Amino acid sequence: MKNEVDYQAEYERFAQADAREAELHQRLHGEYDGQYHESAPQSFSISGSGISYRRPVSDATLVFRIIAIVFLCVGLLIGGVYFVVIHFMNEKYDRCTAETTATVFDNIINEDTYTPVFLYEVDGQSYKMKSSYSTNPPKYRINEKVTLYYNPDKPEEFYVDKASTLVTYILVGLASLFTLMGIVFGIVSVNAKDKKV
Repeated sequence: MKNEVDYQAEYERFAQADAREAELHQRLHGEYDGQYHESAPQSFSISGSGISYRRPVSDATLVFRIIAIVFLCVGLLIGGVYFVVIHFMNEKYDRCTAETTATVFDNIINEDTYTPVFLYEVDGQSYKMKSSYSTNPPKYRINEKVTLYYNPDKPEEFYVDKASTLVTYILVGLASLFTLMGIVFGIVSVNAKDKKV
């Protein structure tokens, strides 16, 4: 037969269990002191070591994530374009090994830029070729003499000036800057790890 002391002890155990359950319920739903908290968990799971939950993703976190993705994409895009262009240009430089003197025949106006046209001769045959680069103001004067490098196997392929070192530095700098900013915003947007109740 249980005496009054046993019943009292059992009652206290049940009361403590009920209080613990109520406390867990409040924590899981963010209802501390009857108030809703923004840190209320979005999802949770129960394991032998306790209850784990994640905080909901805030608007600020989403903004930082989007900014990080945009910066990373732009940085990688610039870097990819740079390496592709440099690769093809270096191949062109390797092919164009012959040298001659060309005359600037014309400067074609394209909206607000000028594209030079070069006139040169290879093995008695004249070539009038338009440059692939445009500038403003025009880089060359009409009738100006310039050194032109062409492909001996294909004289139509040529170049006058190699890609500007300054432009190369600018592209590399922009790619590095955008990528770095993407990483920084990505770190800022990282959510807090699961908490244990």
